[in-house]
Amino acid sequence: MIRTIRTHALGWTLIALCAATLVVHPQLAEANQDILLRWQLRYPTSQSYGNAGCALCHESASAVQWNAYGNALNLLLFPTRTAAQIDAALAAVENNDSDGDPAGATNVQEIQANTQPGWRAGSNNNIYDALGTVVKTNAAAPSGISGNVDPPPLTANFEGLWWNSPAGSESGWGINFAHQGDVIFATWFTYDATGKGWWLVMTAPKTAPNTYAGTLYQTTGPAFNAVPFNPTQVTPTQVGTGTLTFSDANNAMFAYTVNGVSQTKNITRQVFGPPPTCAASAGNLATATNYQDLWWAAPASSESGWGINFTHQGDTIFATWFTYDLDGKPMWLVVTAPKTAPGTYVGTLYRTTGPAFNAVPFNPASVVPTAVGTAMLSFTDGNTGTFAYTVNGVSQTKAVTREIFNGAGTICQ
Repeated sequence: MIRTIRTHALGWTLIALCAATLVVHPQLAEANQDILLRWQLRYPTSQSYGNAGCALCHESASAVQWNAYGNALNLLLFPTRTAAQIDAALAAVENNDSDGDPAGATNVQEIQANTQPGWRAGSNNNIYDALGTVVKTNAAAPSGISGNVDPPPLTANFEGLWWNSPAGSESGWGINFAHQGDVIFATWFTYDATGKGWWLVMTAPKTAPNTYAGTLYQTTGPAFNAVPFNPTQVTPTQVGTGTLTFSDANNAMFAYTVNGVSQTKNITRQVFGPPPTCAASAGNLATATNYQDLWWAAPASSESGWGINFTHQGDTIFATWFTYDLDGKPMWLVVTAPKTAPGTYVGTLYRTTGPAFNAVPFNPASVVPTAVGTAMLSFTDGNTGTFAYTVNGVSQTKAVTREIFNGAGTICQ
């Protein structure tokens, strides 16, 4: 483990307590908070420390010199170090790329990937003293580190339905990603402070390798059964910000601030059948036989303000429909629709209530689904379909098409 000790001349340092042997710098005194404990609480599944031990932050177990990641933390934690300050410092350096690795991965991406945020492979690392001064250049990563030092670059497309990690741990909410080029359009379906279904959206451009960030909006608009649906009546309201940080093709961190509440969720893909592989489209979406994507009313933009996400795995489509209740407030419905005929998928529509988006813990047993109708999805080709539904006795049919907002869109197969 690692404990923090204050030095009178050298500021703060991390003291390695390895193999029950305390290695003490002559000027060390005054035990303080346990930074390793705070680190492990924040990253409970990461093996970065297990692979490196004291070298996660230090050049060696002597704890008097730091690598780039340790230096970034040390400079933020002088002259005091409480648990809250440690947590704040860990959060503050997450989106930095302290070691400048070739993949351009941020510190948190390396931690999620079980690699080393303070070391690059090869002899090209800086070593710092307690005051943040470079005392050595071209240093090699310690030979005792197991596993990879640097993560491989990601080339994945992250389109699809994601939920809390571990899978099933917070069943009842999720987030859909429509990933086109260097932009992700995210639809987060969750619950407001009263437990009512609530959805937020975010257009998140790529801001760093494997990182996408943007503004979160809540919208109001015409009721789901409005005829005509007038897109000029859709009103977006900024409620916060979100950042998506991917450690690999199937795991990520969703950090958000909503109405002044900041939280971070580890997320993973929701898998209920054989998942498709998605990539940039060559331009002919009509030939697609997998319908996974963000769809909206056809012609495109004619009813901008509502949409439906299809997650298509095997012969089942899980659809999340984001629309508006009779009072114009956000409403989302879901349907698990098995294939019933070629190009046709049918299922029961549900509306759910559940714990507020900021509930800690989020108890999936408190999620209550209520059947409100039925839905049928019919496709004539990979870019043309109809969405027929009955909700609370109201029956309607909408022509739908894929929403393309970057390049030629994305195709899954």
